[in-house]
Amino acid sequence: MYYTTKIDTDHSVPFNYHVATSSEPLIELAQDVWAGFSDEERGAVDGKSNNTSGVTGLVYVQTLLVQLYYHWSVDPRLCIATPKNNNAVLVNDFYNTNNVSIRKQRKVLHLLEKHKLIDTTDGFHQRSKSPQTTSSIVSRMRAAKLLNDLFINLEVEDFDIDLHSGHRLIEMTDFEADENGEPIKTNGNKVKLYKPYDETEPDVAEKIKLLEAYNSLLKRTHVDLANTNEPYIIRKKYNKKKKKYEEQRIPINQINKFTKRVFSRGSWDHHGRFYSGWWQSIGSAYRKHIRINGNATFELDYSSLHPNILLVEDGLEPKEDVYALTGPRLFEQYDQQEQRKLVKRAVMMLLNAKEITSGHKAFIRSYSSKRKGDPRSKITLKQFNQLKDAFVQEHPALEKYLAADQGIRLMNVDSQIMEQLINNFTSQAIPILCIHDSIILEEKYALLAQTELKRATYRVLGTVIPNDQNRLTNDTVQATYQFNDVPYTLATMNEHEAAYPNDETSRHKANLEAFKAWKLKEGYED
Repeated sequence: MYYTTKIDTDHSVPFNYHVATSSEPLIELAQDVWAGFSDEERGAVDGKSNNTSGVTGLVYVQTLLVQLYYHWSVDPRLCIATPKNNNAVLVNDFYNTNNVSIRKQRKVLHLLEKHKLIDTTDGFHQRSKSPQTTSSIVSRMRAAKLLNDLFINLEVEDFDIDLHSGHRLIEMTDFEADENGEPIKTNGNKVKLYKPYDETEPDVAEKIKLLEAYNSLLKRTHVDLANTNEPYIIRKKYNKKKKKYEEQRIPINQINKFTKRVFSRGSWDHHGRFYSGWWQSIGSAYRKHIRINGNATFELDYSSLHPNILLVEDGLEPKEDVYALTGPRLFEQYDQQEQRKLVKRAVMMLLNAKEITSGHKAFIRSYSSKRKGDPRSKITLKQFNQLKDAFVQEHPALEKYLAADQGIRLMNVDSQIMEQLINNFTSQAIPILCIHDSIILEEKYALLAQTELKRATYRVLGTVIPNDQNRLTNDTVQATYQFNDVPYTLATMNEHEAAYPNDETSRHKANLEAFKAWKLKEGYED
């Protein structure tokens, strides 16, 4: 079993400070564990003053057990990073909405380990004269055998677990910098900082209000993959440290629907995209099997969105496809379709890069991290420049935007478009799932979606950006009858049926029925 193997510190998730549950079995387990500590042990945690945070030890036990249970239920081998430095999270920090005290949390962790409920491994902090090379690893924990045996007997619905209780709906990030303004790196990565902001500012308050309404709608909406019998999918992820591919489980459940918005560089003008829904992590091959409230869905996305935004800003007309080249093939080994993909990847990397060479490195990494031995990861800088030059020849107005750090600003523009879509659909109580430049929704809203996508870009950019959908919907088939062309209608119908995701597993059906019962219990109306 997993508990007989050594903890893998690389196979971990961050500690969650925003955990809550309405599950009676989990609440009772936390109470039993807390009661199992001696009076002296409980007193050492809570103390006479009950700690400055005002949060009791029982709450800490519950917070720890709920997330331990959740990750155990998805992947027992997965461990949780557990910061023990008192300054890791301050009680009065803007983002510490639940007033977690690391000092008190450390005491509870010690008791859980003492009573053999969790296994842990210590972290370390390696100091260096240069802040650029300072490295550290946070301690890890996971459920031990005793807790594993207690978890096995629990009956917990995923709807009763909340991993985002009190979580800020908007995050403003920045990077920690040294005296020269350069990002300080730990283990080769920039250290992310979270900056507070004024939630009462009218524009910010409006963004928060929309996210509250959107998350409320998602909470009472069943979103699931209909074709899997497991509550997760497995994807390959490249471990840079170990230089090998490892399996990663992506949970598919009603817990990970929470959506937040992230702004970067301490500015409301940078980034701003919507994040966190599990549908953003599963890939397009799986997305066609997503069902909303048990109904089949389809996906619409904008065509060449970022380059088209730049064309519009330059006073030019948007294009249906900016990545297709009209000239001869650049490389013999890649056909026109594959060449288009290469051009698209190169342009996307260059829009996010500050220089050509860094764009090329990002381009290479994007292929080497997905499949070992991918020949596209061997494309040279000279070939990369050929892709760039061919694109510039097609769209000379866009040359000045390449390798000019435009990506983070363009993300802000596309987030404004998505904000329009979320607002318009949420106000009509129609759930949509956003994936940056595309949306997923039930088939019956196909015609409405086409209208809303056009309206959103017109409101933000003053013009309409072309869009397309991943497959034909039944409404599209029905619309062909007006042409009185029987062969055309039959061909359209056959195309629709061939692409329709008919898979519907027993797990999906059972989860949908359980969700309906939960909604009824909670008093939600359809």
